[in-house]
Amino acid sequence: MSRLPLRRPEELDAAQRAVYDAIVGGTRGATPRDGALTNEDGSLIGPFNAMVTSPTVGGPLQAVGEALRYRSSLSDAVRELAILVTAAHWDAPFEWWAHVRIAERAGIDPAMITAIERGEVPDVADEELRLVHEVATMLLDSGTLGDETYAAVEARFGPDGVVELLTLIGYYSTIAFILNAVAVEAPTD
Repeated sequence: MSRLPLRRPEELDAAQRAVYDAIVGGTRGATPRDGALTNEDGSLIGPFNAMVTSPTVGGPLQAVGEALRYRSSLSDAVRELAILVTAAHWDAPFEWWAHVRIAERAGIDPAMITAIERGEVPDVADEELRLVHEVATMLLDSGTLGDETYAAVEARFGPDGVVELLTLIGYYSTIAFILNAVAVEAPTD
């Protein structure tokens, strides 16, 4: 059970309600294929409850997440692979649960997903996905990228794509920290 109380929309103050409305009324809310954002009573699930709890940081944080998920130059498969590597690295069950289905729809091989979940290096035939796995793992393990890896990712995605990928991994690390610290569990479905 989460350490943060879940709040129904009518319990939110004006600043919290603005963040709530940005989450449910934004691109996420218009994209039902990604799953529910709220419980039956309208309270937000996952990291979104924390975002609405502290609107000063929650508003900008949710905007960064929305940009990374819906306006990025990175493909769905690249983005979701990086998110899964991050979720597995930080052992973030809710983040993992939320993105496994999206990763599968993006074309990530279930065998790759299983290997990542087990902490194994997956057998990746696709060169782009192999590079993304390498970048995410190296960044999460050491906090930086070696020159050769940086050059390879820049050659593949360009400078804009490099910044998006690095920011994506950092953002989902932040989300994992929040989810783990406030004890948000994955649903049992």
